[in-house]
Amino acid sequence: MINKKNYFEHIERIGFENLPLPLKQFHTVIMVKTDNGKDWTRFAKDKEFQKVITLAFQKLSEFIKFRADQDLSGTKPKKENGYSTISKEVSFIHRLLQLNDQILYKKTLEIFIRDLQAAIKDKKIRKTSPVAKDIAQMQQSIITIYNSMKSAKHFVLKPETVKKYKSIIEKYENALAEEDGGHDTQKATQVPLSGIPQPKQQIMCSTEFANMKFDTIGFDGKWLRLIGDPCKGFTAMVFGKPKMGKSYLCVDFAGYLARRHGKVLYVAKEEKLDATLQKKLNDKEVVHENLFVSDSLPADLSGYDYIFLDSVTKLGLSPEDIDKLRATNPGKTFIFIFQSTKEGNFRGDNAYQHDVDVVIEVPERGRAVQFGRFNQGGEIAIFDQDIQDPEGNSEAAPENLDGIKKKSKPDWTEPKWLNPGDHWTLKQIKKHYENGDFELAMNTATNADTVIREAIPGEIWKKIGGKLTPTGEERLRKEAKTAKTPKRVYLAYTFEVVELEKIYTDQMGKEAPDIGFYEILADAVQVNPELPDQIKELGKSLNRILPQLYKAAKKYQQNESGETRFYYCPGMISNTTTCREYVLVYCPVARTI
Repeated sequence: MINKKNYFEHIERIGFENLPLPLKQFHTVIMVKTDNGKDWTRFAKDKEFQKVITLAFQKLSEFIKFRADQDLSGTKPKKENGYSTISKEVSFIHRLLQLNDQILYKKTLEIFIRDLQAAIKDKKIRKTSPVAKDIAQMQQSIITIYNSMKSAKHFVLKPETVKKYKSIIEKYENALAEEDGGHDTQKATQVPLSGIPQPKQQIMCSTEFANMKFDTIGFDGKWLRLIGDPCKGFTAMVFGKPKMGKSYLCVDFAGYLARRHGKVLYVAKEEKLDATLQKKLNDKEVVHENLFVSDSLPADLSGYDYIFLDSVTKLGLSPEDIDKLRATNPGKTFIFIFQSTKEGNFRGDNAYQHDVDVVIEVPERGRAVQFGRFNQGGEIAIFDQDIQDPEGNSEAAPENLDGIKKKSKPDWTEPKWLNPGDHWTLKQIKKHYENGDFELAMNTATNADTVIREAIPGEIWKKIGGKLTPTGEERLRKEAKTAKTPKRVYLAYTFEVVELEKIYTDQMGKEAPDIGFYEILADAVQVNPELPDQIKELGKSLNRILPQLYKAAKKYQQNESGETRFYYCPGMISNTTTCREYVLVYCPVARTI
């Protein structure tokens, strides 16, 4: 009798590879739920799990009896097709084929290599696999390409390699079909002359339909405001005049979908894979391992959840072509981008607009409006405050009077030695930190590479729960000390400063420190940063007062018969300088009097 004490002994004696598919599936569940047979406590607590285990034990007993009966009758059981056991190998082959003919960042291949090697170490891919040599060659080839990369590379598989991998997939699927009972009994159906498969007709009661629940994608933020929350497989069109921001909007949307909702293909037929598209990807900070770009529409779209076609006009797609795309790729979301006429209408047949769920117009630079089925009237701004539009114009008005945009401090999330994907990771850490979610910031940092964590400022690293080395602590103390020490400001030798020095010397007399007036003035500015403005105000007052004094002195001179007299300003002008000479030298306003 099979029980939890002897279950694994029977499996080891039979060999996992010799089990029929249902028993393999049972065994996988048991391995996960019992921590590879180490913990059976869930068997006692979970009634549903008990039913699964009981059924698995029963089926295993039946299989053992069947094998024994075959041995007694002299009939050998049908030999299992080894290709039916390579589901993990096939999953990596599918992933590699999806990367074919794409521009890849080094980080994408790094993740692929890491996952493949983890599967090999965990013995999910074994030496006994019928495609073990193919997987070993795959690993070696990818590692060679990875080590030769700098940042990004056009990844292309040889035609014979693609053919070999597709042959393996075919053998795997045929092996599964044999285990499931031989030939596929599915019947072929007639296709209408239009070439487009017709959906099955559905009729149901309105009360039943009203209570149905539909799974929406889960949009949030600005995309929820613009589009609403559609179901999977929705379609959209975007149109607007050139240079208004259509592509920026779509690139931003593609990045959001890649980060949150699945794999995205952006077909840039209009711009191609050039520096313009690269700039938009970097400006919008959307570089991600789930976002792929192409300059043409591939024949196989099975590896993507969302497909952007920029533009339908350049791709030469008719309404019939789009219908076929949607019919042959059910459940996929298509975003069609259209060129516009001078009047602002999209180029093409009105059938395009009637056949989509979401219609987004970019009527003016930097503004998107939606009038589709889900959230009519939704509107967002395309360009962020610190990003320039395609014409190079900033959305934010300059704050300084000169009209010159002030140079911002370098952002610690964009060190030059890291790639855009690493920049995105740092920005996520910064976002969580600024939102006060230190735990999530720390989790994101922990899962990142060491070189990424080293770019996080010391004070932020400590606040989110990290620890610094003694060297890091010392560097942080020096940075804090430097930040607290204001920069010394020395004022120019102006009219106002000259007079202030005379007043200071006259008032202090012999008590004036022998360190120089400008050092004293610089220390005073450190204590009171507003002092330079106050000194300028002093100069304005002197420019108003001194001309009046000059007038008084001149009038006094003229009233004396034949005798020249001078008027002195005690405390302001030295005894060797006349008021007239003083005013003409130091007070330009008075020269016109």
